[in-house]
Amino acid sequence: MVKFRDQWRINLGFLGVIFLIVAGVSFSYVSSEHTFYAGDFAPVYYHNNAQLVVSAWRQSPLKAIANIWQSLDRDHNQLFVLPLLPILLIFGDSRTSYIMSVAVVYLLPWSLVMGAIASRLIYLANPLLIFWLTTSISLLLPMSWLPTLRGYPDVGGALIISIAILLLLPKLEPQELPTNSPILNQVSWLRVIIIGLLLGLAMLFRRHFAYMDIAVLGGIIVQGVVTISTGQKQIVSTLFLLGKKLILIGAIALLTLVIMAREFTNRALNTDFRDLYASWSLSFLEIFVHYGNLYGWLTWGLIILGFSLGLMKRTWNISGIIFISSTGIISLFNLLVIIRYDSFQYTLHFTPFAIIGLVILGTTAYRIFPDKSKSIIIGSSIYLGLNFLFMLTGLGKLEFPLRSLLAANYPPQVRQDYQQIQQLTAYLRQLAPNKEPIYVISSSAMDYLSRGILNNAEATFYGKNKTILNFLRPQSFDSSSSYPLESLLNAKYVVMPFPMQYRFAIEHHDVARISAKIFDKNWEFSQDFQLLPQTFILENKAIVKVYKRIRFTSIPLAVKTLEKIQQDMKETPGGQEDWIILSQQFPLEVKKKFPQIYNLKAHAGYRNQLPVSALIYLPPLPEILHIKGMVKFPNQECLGVSLRLAIYNQQGEVISSTETFKSPQFPPVFFLSAPTKGGKYLVWQILSPNTQEVINHCAVEINNLTLGAKP
Repeated sequence: MVKFRDQWRINLGFLGVIFLIVAGVSFSYVSSEHTFYAGDFAPVYYHNNAQLVVSAWRQSPLKAIANIWQSLDRDHNQLFVLPLLPILLIFGDSRTSYIMSVAVVYLLPWSLVMGAIASRLIYLANPLLIFWLTTSISLLLPMSWLPTLRGYPDVGGALIISIAILLLLPKLEPQELPTNSPILNQVSWLRVIIIGLLLGLAMLFRRHFAYMDIAVLGGIIVQGVVTISTGQKQIVSTLFLLGKKLILIGAIALLTLVIMAREFTNRALNTDFRDLYASWSLSFLEIFVHYGNLYGWLTWGLIILGFSLGLMKRTWNISGIIFISSTGIISLFNLLVIIRYDSFQYTLHFTPFAIIGLVILGTTAYRIFPDKSKSIIIGSSIYLGLNFLFMLTGLGKLEFPLRSLLAANYPPQVRQDYQQIQQLTAYLRQLAPNKEPIYVISSSAMDYLSRGILNNAEATFYGKNKTILNFLRPQSFDSSSSYPLESLLNAKYVVMPFPMQYRFAIEHHDVARISAKIFDKNWEFSQDFQLLPQTFILENKAIVKVYKRIRFTSIPLAVKTLEKIQQDMKETPGGQEDWIILSQQFPLEVKKKFPQIYNLKAHAGYRNQLPVSALIYLPPLPEILHIKGMVKFPNQECLGVSLRLAIYNQQGEVISSTETFKSPQFPPVFFLSAPTKGGKYLVWQILSPNTQEVINHCAVEINNLTLGAKP
């Protein structure tokens, strides 16, 4: 029998080995990369947040903590950085240090918690063996690693929920029938409060863990109902207690979110994220095949076999099997039916249950075939090792029959066109040394070419503090983007690859497709640009071309282009606001206050020459349009501005127009009206009041600009 002291030495030895493996794998993977990160992998979301916190901490710990607290209302907050700080402060805030810190601080403890969960589920003479077996399988399953190695800190959220699951699982003796009360009823009220707090923190850590929270609560309900329906006495009181504890968990989780991040919670509750990210959702068949290839079809077969054998052989806690399997099935349903996104971080919803399935399979096989234990261990080790290498190293590029039985290949990223991107970045810096706006046409932030890639490339080559390139917000996915006209109007340079590449089906990328079509098919709008002679070749053989604006675009041409875009796209992009800003030089912003009521901040544009200061209103117009509002001049030296209401038809022709003059000496209220018959678009202009184009000091605010108002 192993003595207590020897047992601790063995545990510390195993822990030391696993620590070295976690640090070594993460260091080896990241140091092998030679690329430019973009999209969710880009530094701006996670690594950059870590660097900001480290920088603030070195100035003042209190300032850093204040910054973290203030960030909680953002979609990408800095909460995850706090546990990483000791490592980042000691070893620096490079990407390598960042990835290694996430692996050591979150991934390693998560694998240990998975071991603890399994040791409460599976009956074996030595639970410590189950603990270390599960921990090892957790780290040998490559999908445990991929989100972390690609820059996501989301395994921290999985760790939080796994701790909540561990608190839910009591240490029970083997039973043939689920005669116990629901597992939640066996949990103390203090633990219930802690579980609610953990589920709330998981959502705050990363919003998508709300789905996993739902799966956990669903698993609790299923286990409770099954237990009660199989001979439970005092059904009413048992259900009442279960309901009270479930309500308390939900209330504590919501209260945690409200107290720590009120605006984030309000936005999460009032935003239809399914509609906003509809372009990211694949079909059921596509996402089914994607997840099958991601884990490897052999792995899926082994997981299913593991749970099936566990049920038949009753080798583990029956209450636990109902709870864990129900939670896993709900999580899988969320991934394949509800969410249907192919991003790596969502796999963390199901990976814990995949690990449990594999552990059950291994222990059950050992019990059924005790004389084949060596063969089982050798075979399992070969399978797990190959599966790991095929996903995370170049070995996975090998093609052979039945390749899909093993995990898909995601080795360290190495760009073959690294020098071409470097040359393109240098070229753009020469063209736009004064932060002239650049629009990069792409279908995704993680394409071969995108704003994010070029942003990161410039920071890599010139340093974060010496970046000068000014990239406009891209329009890529239809569900969350807007018409590309506004960005193209503001662009001094346009960068695009030929041919275009699309991350998903082209129907989800109409805004990117139409942007490319404007230049590829030589629309009249493209004549305001000149194709520059320099080109660059990407590793997918696409040719990058750069266009330079040679003149401002007129209002009639902008209107005609908008009409042509709308005819081509058919459906309005999900992120399109009511107005499109046409100002190409002067500051202009519009904010929606209420339906058909807006606040504007603008600067008067030229009357008889370009550029203008104007907006196009997109919603349908009534037969007679009335507009009123109040003008405010921040600078009382302004000579005045003219406010012009014009109705344009689809051909860019003016159907009717009217205007009024305002100055600091005039009453602030104005009212304008114009017939709209034969027209489609309202164009609102802020003009110089005279032909001398005197526009100095003429910043203007228009408050409560109301459409459809009566005199």
